[in-house]
Amino acid sequence: MQQRDQLVFESILQENNIDFFSNIKEKAFLDTGIRYFLREADRSKIDALLIKHQLIAQIESNNMPDFTSHKKIMKIYYLIAMIVVLLMLAVIVFDAIRSQS
Repeated sequence: MQQRDQLVFESILQENNIDFFSNIKEKAFLDTGIRYFLREADRSKIDALLIKHQLIAQIESNNMPDFTSHKKIMKIYYLIAMIVVLLMLAVIVFDAIRSQS
């Protein structure tokens, strides 16, 4: 959303009881507009309002990433890394004990 349309867009959202959050600090890379966070359930209603009022919105992304799946993957990664490190340490210790005998 361009800054010139910000007040119009926000007043339209408020008139239609649509919850939103705007953040000017969290801009997309090379973006001069304002980022709005909207609920997926209001998407069709917002689309109709944008068309009705001839406002141009740029969609950066529709879905938020699933952080719980990323956490699971990172836990598996750390587990495998720890197993590899422990095996390497065991080999080093075993080799040191063997070379002393």
